[in-house]
Amino acid sequence: MSVRLRPATLDDAKLLLDWRNDGTTREQSFERGEVSVDEHLRWLTATVGDPKRRLFIAEGPEGPVGTARLDFTANGRAGEMSLEWTPSAEVSLTVAPALRAHGWGTTILHALVAEAAALGRKQLDAHIRNQNTASLLAFIAAGFVPQGIDGGSVMWLVRRLS
Repeated sequence: MSVRLRPATLDDAKLLLDWRNDGTTREQSFERGEVSVDEHLRWLTATVGDPKRRLFIAEGPEGPVGTARLDFTANGRAGEMSLEWTPSAEVSLTVAPALRAHGWGTTILHALVAEAAALGRKQLDAHIRNQNTASLLAFIAAGFVPQGIDGGSVMWLVRRLS
């Protein structure tokens, strides 16, 4: 099983919105409300043009299997800087609803790790809700190491890159 990551474009708007508004995706997200077409188009337009963010469509042999995003940060937490700066990125991932539970999450993460390293990142961070067992297992299988629990309900995981 392999994937190719390609940059998302505005042409991907409908696909991304469908995945974002899927019930299970919303249930496991930090922002659980349904997103309107207008909200989504504003977000996607800003995201595609943001130099501190990379949004990818993961494509398998049969077509799109998910999406992954890198938000460039320093030392693991968006918005935080420390005196010892490390080029990091926070990871966000969605597997196409029809393809969940088939290992695509880990496959996408492996491709994203390679992409992040090529972009000069030295560390990847993920914040996952504790009850999102499928995502936790995918990230751990991709080499992310749990660092602790934020606020009692969110697991923080880190993958260091060489």
